[in-house]
Amino acid sequence: MTATRLARKKSGAIYTPGDIAGFLVEWAVSRPDDRVLDLGIGEGAFALEACKRLRALGAAEPSTQVFGCEVDETALRRFMQAVGASGLGPFPNIQQGDFFAATYPPLDAIIGNPPYVSRVYVKNIDSIRTTVLPLLGTAGKLYRLADLYCYFILHATRFLEPGGRLAVVLSSSWLDTNFGRDFKRFLLHEYAMKGVIAFEGRVFGDALIKTVVLFGEKRSRNGHVAFIRAKGAVTQHAFDTIAALPDGDYPDLYLIHVPQSSLLPERSWGFLLKRPDVVFRLQGTGRFCRLRKLADSRIGVQTLARDFFILDARRAKSCHIEEQYLEPLAFGPRTVRVLAITAADQPSHYMFAASDSIDALLPGARRHVEWGMSQPVAVRGTSWRVPGYHHAPRLRKSGRKPWYNLRSHLQRRGRWPILLPRRVYTGFTVVWNRAGWTANEDFIEVRPKKEEYVVPLLSLLNSHFGEFAVRSQAQQYGGGVYNLLPSDVPQLLVPDIDLLSDSQLEDVVSAYDRYLVSGDQDKLTRSISAILQLEPDLTEQLIRATEDLRGLAARSKTVRPNGRE
Repeated sequence: MTATRLARKKSGAIYTPGDIAGFLVEWAVSRPDDRVLDLGIGEGAFALEACKRLRALGAAEPSTQVFGCEVDETALRRFMQAVGASGLGPFPNIQQGDFFAATYPPLDAIIGNPPYVSRVYVKNIDSIRTTVLPLLGTAGKLYRLADLYCYFILHATRFLEPGGRLAVVLSSSWLDTNFGRDFKRFLLHEYAMKGVIAFEGRVFGDALIKTVVLFGEKRSRNGHVAFIRAKGAVTQHAFDTIAALPDGDYPDLYLIHVPQSSLLPERSWGFLLKRPDVVFRLQGTGRFCRLRKLADSRIGVQTLARDFFILDARRAKSCHIEEQYLEPLAFGPRTVRVLAITAADQPSHYMFAASDSIDALLPGARRHVEWGMSQPVAVRGTSWRVPGYHHAPRLRKSGRKPWYNLRSHLQRRGRWPILLPRRVYTGFTVVWNRAGWTANEDFIEVRPKKEEYVVPLLSLLNSHFGEFAVRSQAQQYGGGVYNLLPSDVPQLLVPDIDLLSDSQLEDVVSAYDRYLVSGDQDKLTRSISAILQLEPDLTEQLIRATEDLRGLAARSKTVRPNGRE
């Protein structure tokens, strides 16, 4: 990462295309006397659009009705240059300074693109929390690891008048993450949410951020929320026009309306921007359940020091580490390219696993441990380094004795038979771990509660039923990758094996046996669907929806088409 990109990541400075700024401002600013707060001045896209909108509505001095703070002097200087070129006015209420130290008059609209700063880069988080949270009562609680844009919304909401409008560009992370629970609870308490729009293509051409725009009215009557996935240039239309469309799959967008009263903060909302119609229809058959009913799940082994514990086959050989200390490792979906790992397969990676004292180790293993104790090791989340892995805080905190002892941990946890990929792009394979390899943290391990369910569950998970469940539940990154959190896995919607007869289970197993030979997912899905006695049109809808979400991975890397300029 270049110094410029790192500086932008730490500051959260990502600038909004003009068509999106105009799209949000047109909805949020509706009267000539509206007072408007821009959450992230930057180079002025939102502030200038707000001024134009107010002037078009008849405001005499529109620039005096726009408020905001910009901490970056360089960005503010560029904004002032843009103001001079536009002839829109002096903007006396936009200042250089700390957004959280400022107060604002009663507001009618909040707009903008607040900084996208991950919690790890926020140095003054305690000061921000002290300023923001006590003023909001019980609705102002927020998970400590929340990203900075959440605090911007909370702070600004204090000044928004009842009936005032919120229209902002945000990272999509709050829809599915743990910190998003508190943020969603706040939104549900303070706002009548009008809509959430996710763009299939990248909004910011030079930043891999999955973006959504959020529309809400403060404390007005709750109704239905429009969840919209934009395929094309939807910003050429007014938001109210789009939100008034019936639910459906259109050439430029996918849309579903959900009652706000049905939205729960502890549930993921990201699936509502994918293909929830299929989710609801599958649930309605009465033949599906959450995976937690059928199986336990856990993340693969987290070594806490990957560079020391994980070795590719070439490195393991060159280091002359004895075989007894090397555990065959299912490293990740990119290196495990088989449907079933058997004893005949050779691992691409190994995990170093020793429990003896250093003096009792054989020479190759002892040299590897001594090498690890001589390396400068970066401390996660800081710029510090410590002399040797044995001094790394995470390993010291783990309580391993000796510090490199993964052997005891592996013996306690055992190996589970089903490996579900944590990150999915366009491909998708659930692996049968027949050889009992150790699973790295890039897999989620699954163990059915009944041993006889191993193969039936593999059959279901490798079909479109399993792939659709994963892509619907997982959070999608800006680069298109679907990221499946360990906490997501118990929520996966799968056919309920407990409802199947013995003969039906045998048929599901036979379908998987044929799949191991052919690799034909369509045939596997249609066989399972027939066993479940699902309507043929539902099967075809599921397959098309899965292909849609699979294609979304690639489309997310493309640049979003513009509407207005």
